[in-house]
Amino acid sequence: MGKIIFIIIITIILSAGLFLLFKGKFISQKSSPTSKVYSEDLVEVTPTPTPIPTPYKIDYKMNLNGELESVNPQVLDEDFSDLESLVKSI
Repeated sequence: MGKIIFIIIITIILSAGLFLLFKGKFISQKSSPTSKVYSEDLVEVTPTPTPIPTPYKIDYKMNLNGELESVNPQVLDEDFSDLESLVKSI
């Protein structure tokens, strides 16, 4: 007789625990305003590339002959015929 009462009490406790567990899950889903997300609400986010800061302005590039050419056509004030004079000027 005591064994049957013990099994009934354990069954009631387990069923009440499962009921509260599932009730809590369903209530939290229904009451949460952010639980429903529609496809038209989703926005694709693309990261913006951050520019890499350069410590100095590069106005010259080396051509295939090994000579320095002006990248910016307005920069014609100095003649850098070799790389050493360019490095010294920076």
